Amino acid sequence: MSDGSSSKKRLLVNLEELILRLEKMGIAEYISLMEDPKKIIYRNFLAGVSRGIGT
Repeated sequence: MSDGSSSKKRLLVNLEELILRLEKMGIAEYISLMEDPKKIIYRNFLAGVSRGIGT
């Protein structure tokens, strides 16, 4: 029985580590951008305008 318990604990530790790594990578922000195409279009427009002004 203790083998199943230690296996669950190890799984929880691995899940917590994965969550921390995903948070550090900014996955949540990326996903929120993908859910709203207007944000992507707006950011790309601003990037294009700023590049155009810079040259």
